[in-house]
Amino acid sequence: MDEPPPDQRADQRFTLILRSGKLVTAAGEFLCVLRDVSSGGLKVRLFHPLALDSACEIELSGGERYRLDPAWQQGEEAGLQFTDSPVDIEQFLEEAGPFPKRAIRLGLRGGWPVRLHGKGPAVPAVMCDLSQHGSAVLCQSRLSVGQLVEIEADGLGPIEARVRWRRGERYGLVFQQSFRLDALARIAHRLQAANFVPGPVIGAARVNH
Repeated sequence: MDEPPPDQRADQRFTLILRSGKLVTAAGEFLCVLRDVSSGGLKVRLFHPLALDSACEIELSGGERYRLDPAWQQGEEAGLQFTDSPVDIEQFLEEAGPFPKRAIRLGLRGGWPVRLHGKGPAVPAVMCDLSQHGSAVLCQSRLSVGQLVEIEADGLGPIEARVRWRRGERYGLVFQQSFRLDALARIAHRLQAANFVPGPVIGAARVNH
């Protein structure tokens, strides 16, 4: 992709300090840090190599999404233009989305096989998503709310977690120790690169956990 052009933009740009977001691409969902934004586009920093050469979306902590087209990329920094520009920059900065603000949650398209150690022998499960503080898993074996489990998987773990909620075979796990943002970003990239399943990007459904 082209290198960043000389800065001749007329739109007012706002520098964002430690504002995280989620890029939803054809290859999966990936954490990024928003560096600055204007009504026409934004600049992001990634934590790993990722080719941004097609349309994608950015999701903020409140669940709002904006469609993007790549403009330039240099190393782990990229410039992206809002497809439907100009956007309401005040609304973007307020992150006034449909859900309460929370840690960015990365969906793992196709799921990731894990093993849960708790009471008795290890049981198989599928990790559906991942955040700094927890994960949702599908497990046919019954787990108790409040139960302490250890998560193991190729490329991940062991991670100690506690069962917070149960909805049928779907369980919400809260990690005993949270991930740093950069560590989570690299883990999610590694898992999705190894388990890439193409799927829809623009307008993909969102689930409020």
